[in-house]
Amino acid sequence: MSFAVLGSRTLLATYAGPQLVVDPAGLGGTPSDSHTRAQAGSTSTPLATLQKAIQLANAGDRILCRPGTYPDTDTRLIPDAARKKSQVVRITPYPGDAVPNIGTVKLGACTNIIVDGLVPGGIKFHQLVTSYTVQGVKYDATDIIIRNFSTEFQMQLARSNRVLVEGGEFDGSVLTEAGTSTTAFLLGDSGGANVAEDITVRDIVIHGYNEGLRIGRFRNLTVEDVEWYDIERTNSSDHPDCLQFYWATSLPAEGFVGRRLWIHDCTAQGLFVTAPVNGARLENSLVEPMGETFTEADFFQGDDVEWVNNTIDGSVRYPVHAVGAGETSRVTNGRMVNNIVGSSSIASTRRVGGVTYSASAPSIGVEQGNIWKGGKPAAMGALGSQSIFATPTYVDKPAHDYRLDGASPGKGAGFLSLSGLVIPTLDRVGRTRGVAMDPGSDQG
Repeated sequence: MSFAVLGSRTLLATYAGPQLVVDPAGLGGTPSDSHTRAQAGSTSTPLATLQKAIQLANAGDRILCRPGTYPDTDTRLIPDAARKKSQVVRITPYPGDAVPNIGTVKLGACTNIIVDGLVPGGIKFHQLVTSYTVQGVKYDATDIIIRNFSTEFQMQLARSNRVLVEGGEFDGSVLTEAGTSTTAFLLGDSGGANVAEDITVRDIVIHGYNEGLRIGRFRNLTVEDVEWYDIERTNSSDHPDCLQFYWATSLPAEGFVGRRLWIHDCTAQGLFVTAPVNGARLENSLVEPMGETFTEADFFQGDDVEWVNNTIDGSVRYPVHAVGAGETSRVTNGRMVNNIVGSSSIASTRRVGGVTYSASAPSIGVEQGNIWKGGKPAAMGALGSQSIFATPTYVDKPAHDYRLDGASPGKGAGFLSLSGLVIPTLDRVGRTRGVAMDPGSDQG
């Protein structure tokens, strides 16, 4: 499945092939799931449920959703041949209608499904689940695209393969105002050997939740152009996180890339990595100060970790070794280049989940071109000879403009190239970095 071809907005917008109409409110005719496939192509004889439309759809069909109250769609109840299409089935709004809310959609064991609002926020759902377990039976999903959507509750991607989530808004403000603790986006299983594999999440906004994106077991995950704000605790016992890596086993996840991430105006943990992540890269990302006592970035476990051109305007805890629990948890083979770090708690000792993280030996193998606001971390040892230990100044921090101003320490002191490391040529918002590379996410 090619996301570039099958997910094309032009392809979807100009599609004129076979269609099935779902109209639960009866806006254009009498809805009934007893209508035949031929009848369901007309607005005067539409289907009543999305579930029936998926069952009747042939490969290449488009399902057009009209506004109304949709009952839950549970694809476990649909015959296997109707779920697993050899070609794509598209679920979109009916042209010219108001935004449909298609309710709770469970795409268990589905293949080749596109849910697309066609325009930003063009389709809404309460909950969308691509994989789940019922009575010991695991249902997964493959080759799924979800784009141009909004939700006031949640999305879950567990045992999923080749999934693209693009162009969406998670708005949990109603839940938070009611005192409900909810995670906007759950990705990957929380335990066991099952993984979400080859997943791309991009161009989404998450706000108004207790927890933003919680990541379990995965292989090959890209998260880019994602914004978090108003992630808040709902009571004093909450531990809210914007982006959290967590699961209950010692099995590592593999292959994470985070690009152009922006976390701001939250009273929550910014980045919280408590599970082992092997092969992780964070670049061109901005984490603004968190409220209350929360840390902007914690990275407690992983191997082969790259931080390149990020601005963390606050505390970073980056343990260098872990003792206890068989000494299985640690951060190793780290490379930190061209970052701005608000404070240097790299040498802190911290106990999390029964493991004591201790600064007993350096874990950063490459450290160059960084600005360390709080001075040189004690655990850095001989490293740091090509970094700046001073307080950076920004163009307009209250307005979220984190470009270094002309008088800032470290202005233009970043590295343009480094053997074995890719340095981004554009900054967080697409500005060309040029020959005077600034540390941090934003180029002045």
